[in-house]
Amino acid sequence: MNNSILNKIANKKVNFLIFLLFFVSICSGVCAGANTKIAVTDISTGSDWSLPDWVQASSRSGGLYMDRNPDRSFISFKGITLSWANLNPAKNQYDFSDLNAALEMAENENYKIIIRLKCHVVGRRDQSGAMDADCPYVPQWVLDLHSPAQFVTRDTSDRYIRVAAPWDTGLQKELLTFIKFLGKQGYLADERIAGIYITGLSSSLGEEFWLHRDYLQNALNAGMTEPLLLMAYKNRIDAWVDAAGENVHKLIWIGYGGIQSSGYDGDMLNDYALDMGLGWRHGGPDTYHDILPPEVGQTYTNGYMETDWSHPLRDGQRIFLGEVEFIFEQPDAEQTHMTESAIMRMAQLGMNYAWTSADFLEYAPQMFEWWTLTAGKDPWDSPDAACWLRQDAIYVKTHAKVYPIKNFERFLYQRDETGAKTVPALPVNRAEFWNDPSGQNFDFSARATDVRNGNDKMIFSLESGFLNTLNTPFTIKITYFDNNASQWVLEVPTGTGYLQSSSIIGESDDTLKTVTFTMNTIPDNTNLDNHCAFRLRVLNDQDVTIKFARVIK
Repeated sequence: MNNSILNKIANKKVNFLIFLLFFVSICSGVCAGANTKIAVTDISTGSDWSLPDWVQASSRSGGLYMDRNPDRSFISFKGITLSWANLNPAKNQYDFSDLNAALEMAENENYKIIIRLKCHVVGRRDQSGAMDADCPYVPQWVLDLHSPAQFVTRDTSDRYIRVAAPWDTGLQKELLTFIKFLGKQGYLADERIAGIYITGLSSSLGEEFWLHRDYLQNALNAGMTEPLLLMAYKNRIDAWVDAAGENVHKLIWIGYGGIQSSGYDGDMLNDYALDMGLGWRHGGPDTYHDILPPEVGQTYTNGYMETDWSHPLRDGQRIFLGEVEFIFEQPDAEQTHMTESAIMRMAQLGMNYAWTSADFLEYAPQMFEWWTLTAGKDPWDSPDAACWLRQDAIYVKTHAKVYPIKNFERFLYQRDETGAKTVPALPVNRAEFWNDPSGQNFDFSARATDVRNGNDKMIFSLESGFLNTLNTPFTIKITYFDNNASQWVLEVPTGTGYLQSSSIIGESDDTLKTVTFTMNTIPDNTNLDNHCAFRLRVLNDQDVTIKFARVIK
């Protein structure tokens, strides 16, 4: 065989090897691409608040009924109401039989209790017109022995409340003695007791700490001054902290809501309670667009309420309790919206306990169960991140200004920017709140792209602690309102570009739907200024309307 033939054979072999290497490299690229594609794994009707089977609730979180046994698997606490008068019926005499009976029942029924201990009211009447037979909550022997001033904090057609002055020195002495004795009995170390309220002077039946301006003069006539009031409650906090010892995280400060028109600086009590290691109760989630005080680690910035996840109320031990039990007697669709809003507001705030009711839960059981599985968890521990895209408005009287409230967000954030500015969508009527702008008792329950004005995208970012603990595979769930023929995709940054899902095409059937995407690549926004974790992009001229977004580990 001559050299020319040998050279031809050699060249063919080299060319074949080059082709083979090229083919393998192409195959490798295709295979790698296949492993990193965004798969559309499900499209279902309605919203979807499911979590993986491995998710368990935190031991320091959950829902409770007040004075009613739990009747759902995800209600693991019962609130019980006790009074100082019942537990301390005579000087140097104590009767804990009611408490012991409640503990025995809790053990038998496998739940824990949170105690609301009332110690202010000496007479009250509710909507029925009958005086409360359980009053006074202050022991009669204390009233007889010390004769503290009494004054009315509420007198309307459906409420009457009369209290004993909490700053009275004799009353204070006896109450602090009782707290000290209770602490020595070891009840706060009992695992069956999850927490206990420290209540306050109030114009409401629950001894929340606030006084309506119409009754301010009554309190002043009874001897109230700012130093006397604040010192009385500081003394109570100190006594409870001493009584609780290492279980101080079980104490729930009722929260100073204000002595209206007094100018008193009660916020110092809130700060002091937090500094001493107490938790916090707040009734605000029912009226869910309220801007809570910065003491609870929430700030308002450019239309968004933002949560400080390093705040001590979110340390996983203290009780941060919301009250979400009110039924506004609205049509079912509106009440469902309001119930879901209250639950999502608690999630945004990082509340880990919720006082609720069976009637309330009928309107959003799946979302509440989701809340019980995520409550009490920080960005590192949480199984998901969630965002409700929406818009409300609040009128702040002291500023004479209306403020927009955009989105309820928990570790997942949507912000407007050039090319990705959204507009509020899907208005829902609701009950009127006390701080609504005039005539604006409605919420926008979703947000939409604005393609006609050059905004074809929605951009989402993740709390860094959540993103840094994200592993593959993970899922993204987008709940959208299918009201047109919009064609859109989900895109995730890779550091050099974006991975893209297949298109979601609207069917114009006016139905809420949830699409589930499964990801095998962690978002890499190293080269992006906006910290984008993922974005939605519309491919045609039809806007997409988004209600919920979630990222699930």
